[in-house]
Amino acid sequence: MKYILMFVIGLLSFVIGVFGFYQIIGSIRIAIFQRKKRDTIEELGGRVRPISLILFTVLLWIIIIAFAIFAVHMWLPNYKVSAYIGFGIAFLLSLRAGKSKQDLMEAFNIKECP
Repeated sequence: MKYILMFVIGLLSFVIGVFGFYQIIGSIRIAIFQRKKRDTIEELGGRVRPISLILFTVLLWIIIIAFAIFAVHMWLPNYKVSAYIGFGIAFLLSLRAGKSKQDLMEAFNIKECP
C-alpha cells in the first residue's frame, strides 16, 4: 500500500507540475515575445495579450504549486520525496515548452523574421 500511495502522489505532483510549469513558462515566453514585437503585432492587427492576464496566470499557478508542495509537506511528510521527484521531472520537461520563434511569428501573422 505504501508504494501505491507513493506512486499516486508522485503521479499527481507530476500532473500538477506539468500543467503549472507549462502555463508559467509559456506565459513568460509569450510576454517576452510580445514585448519585443509589440509594434509589428499591432500594425498587422494582431491582439497583444494584456500583462495583467499574464501575471494572473503566472501567480495562480505559483499558488497552486506552492499549495500542493505545502499540502504534501504538512499532511504526507513520508511521501515528500516522491512529490519532489514528480515536480522535478515536470519542471525539467517544461523547460523545452512553448512555441519556437518561428511558430510565434506565424501565430501573430508576422511575415519576416529579423
